[in-house]
Amino acid sequence: MGMILPYVGVTAYVIRSFPVFTLPMAIIGSVLALYFIVPYALQSQFKNSVKETMKNALLIVFRFLPYVMMMFLVGLVLLVILPVFYRQTFYFVTLFGFSVTAQLQLIFFKKIVTQLEQLKEG
Repeated sequence: MGMILPYVGVTAYVIRSFPVFTLPMAIIGSVLALYFIVPYALQSQFKNSVKETMKNALLIVFRFLPYVMMMFLVGLVLLVILPVFYRQTFYFVTLFGFSVTAQLQLIFFKKIVTQLEQLKEG
């Protein structure tokens, strides 16, 4: 979260000052949002240095983009959209949202790991 806040501040300033940069900044923000999902799961599954983990995470984002996008959408829907648009789900999300999100994201990450292991064997 600490790495995202400066980006949000810079993005807001750039978009207000130079509206032509709105689309490029949105693309960069989207890639960063997708990118920051993967390293934590990789670090828990494989033993690498932080530098190698970050490099592998970037490669995985581009190689397995549909799975990473689904992981992102699960988090977005369960942790942001539900509590904002459906107030009655706020307590459910507060109590169970993070663990349910992690479990659902794990389904997609297992598919990524399975395919990586198949590539490694083959």
